[in-house]
Formats: sequence, structure tokens, C-alpha cells
Amino acid sequence: VPFNVLALTKEETVYAKLNSDGSSKKVTVNEHLINTEKSDSIADYSNLKNIINLNGNETFTQTNEIISWDAKKNDIFYQGKYENALPVTLNATYKLNGTETVIKDMLGKSGSVEITLKYTNNDKHYVKVNGRYEELYTPFTVAFLTTFDSTKTSNLSITNGEISSNGTKEMALAIATPGLYESLKLNELQGMDEIKITFDTTSFELPTMYSVISPKILSANDLSIFDKLNELYAKSNDLSTNMDTINNGANDLLAGSNKLKSGLEQAIIALDATKEDENVLTEEN
Repeated sequence: VPFNVLALTKEETVYAKLNSDGSSKKVTVNEHLINTEKSDSIADYSNLKNIINLNGNETFTQTNEIISWDAKKNDIFYQGKYENALPVTLNATYKLNGTETVIKDMLGKSGSVEITLKYTNNDKHYVKVNGRYEELYTPFTVAFLTTFDSTKTSNLSITNGEISSNGTKEMALAIATPGLYESLKLNELQGMDEIKITFDTTSFELPTMYSVISPKILSANDLSIFDKLNELYAKSNDLSTNMDTINNGANDLLAGSNKLKSGLEQAIIALDATKEDENVLTEEN
């Protein structure tokens, strides 16, 4: 996410590993200080701990929460540990055959499963609107993704999203917008802070679940991803592989995420080009 800090542009990406109940286990933050002025030194405000330089040998000094980098006209890529509360938090609950159950008591069992993911927007502000102060939340859009083994899973459904299958894997994709209903008071947005997954299983196992959160209003582009779900599912193995590189160190993370982004962008561009070709053929016919 790009934003201005101390006359610089900074892109920030937060990686949070959560426990099965949604509580935070480990949070690391990658920062990219864009040195557009090619300055020899740049300063940044940060409350991160255990800061390391990811992509160079530039050194820094720190006074309280001000970090001064000996940039040598370069961009700075650094990472640190985040210990404060996240702007969006998650509470996950699980039911087996209608009874709320802890994960360890569900593993390997058969029956009807219900997983509820409740996202809470903690970043609220009081803004003056038409002479009155209104409680508004920073808009966040959550893109959720997980996969299930088709040989153990049936009757899979998800709210605010879609399901796609390739015969061996079931992919569930959904969108949430925590805080948007509270800000806009539109009935159509009620319940958009929650994602509910239901399915039958012959042997329950908890899949890896990914939530990608961006500070933005839900747009038509966010919804259009559902139109491309079947085509992009062919890339799901690549997606999983690249996401797993988060655990393999910061340098591997940067390389993997850039490769993933490039691959998805190329897939979407190819899909759009195919649609254009289909339109041309239709017009010619």
C-alpha cells in the first residue's frame, strides 16, 4: 500500500500468520521507501521491531520511532516485526454437525462442517459530514481463498463468493468488506464482514486459508475476479507454492510474490485478450 511519510512515498505490505481461531501468531511488515529524490539519507517513522535491511547493505540509526537510513541514493527495502493490534482482525469459529467445536476435536472426523470467518475493522475515525461528526471506518476489502480435497469434501458452499472444481481440488473464493456497512448504513452491505463456508466431509482437515486485505472501497474490478475464477484456478497450484514462500525468508518472499503477481497479471491480460477476440469473431460473423 503506497502512502506518503516524511516527504517520501512508502509501500507497505503486512504478512500475518494466524492461529486457527484467527488470533495473531506472527506479524511481519515489509517496507519499501521509494527514494525518488535520490537522497543520500532518508528518514522514516516506524514502530517495527527487529528491523533488517532486505535488499542492500545500507545502514540506519534509530531514535525512538524515527529511523534514519544512509540510503546512498538508493531505495530502501526493510522488514520488521509488528507487535501492535492489526487494523483488521479475524475471529474464526467451527461447527461439526451443528455443534461448535475446537479444531483438535474435529480432525479426521466425518460430518457436516461450518466455518465462520468474522472480520472486524478496528480502524475507525470521526469525520465531520454536513456539520455533524460521523463515525466512519477506513474502507478495507478482503479477498479470501482456500482449497479442499475433492475426495473428502462434498456439498461445498461459501457466502459472498464462488466455488470452482478441477476434479481433485475444490477452490473457494470470497470477498468481505468489514466496516463498510457501519459507515454507509446500506442494507445491501449487511453481513459483508463475514464469510461462511459449509461442506460435508468424510475426514476433516483444516486447509490453509489466505486473506488478502487492501485499504480500498469494493470496486467492479474486485467483483470481476469471479468471472475469471475457473480460468485462474489452473494457476492455483502456482498460487499456493508462491504463498508458501512467506515462510522461507524475506528475500524468497519478495521474489515469490513478484513472480505470483506477474503470473496472475499475465493470466488476466490473456483472458481479456481472448474475450476481445471472441467479440471480433462475433461481429465478423
